[in-house]
Amino acid sequence: ELLSAGAVSLIFITIAQLSAAVLQAMGKPKEASVHAILACIVKVVINYILIRIPQCHIFGVIYSTTICYAIYGSLNLIYLYRHFAIKLEWKQVVIKPIICAVIMGAISYGLYVVMNLLMGREKLSMLLVIPVAIVVYFVVAIWTRTIDKADLEGLPGGKKLQRFIRI
Repeated sequence: ELLSAGAVSLIFITIAQLSAAVLQAMGKPKEASVHAILACIVKVVINYILIRIPQCHIFGVIYSTTICYAIYGSLNLIYLYRHFAIKLEWKQVVIKPIICAVIMGAISYGLYVVMNLLMGREKLSMLLVIPVAIVVYFVVAIWTRTIDKADLEGLPGGKKLQRFIRI
């Protein structure tokens, strides 16, 4: 349950980390740091509030983390838009990866349920599903053109993979 609740935060963590790296590469590490501090202050306040609510308890930490990274990434992106006229291709950067993740998650969950029913061992089922999930994500990412030829070239063994994959 905790992992499921925290999965959404991965989207915001990725956006925050990438946008912070872009700011640092453009010579603006101070701005990324200020944004991180502001987001952390909000996280502490939300943590304090949510942890005291019995229904939230430990999930409050996950929710505050998600909110923290959403704020951090948003502040970074707003700065980049305003000062560097950077325009993201939302379809390529956000929508397609979400589609890949949803398809991978659905297939992985279904496979996990079946394997767990057949074997009755949750941990082993999970260990067997994880590599399948990686392959499914990769295949769906190629199918949706989330991963392109240039992306493949950047992967270890990517040039060899290009022989087998039409992109």
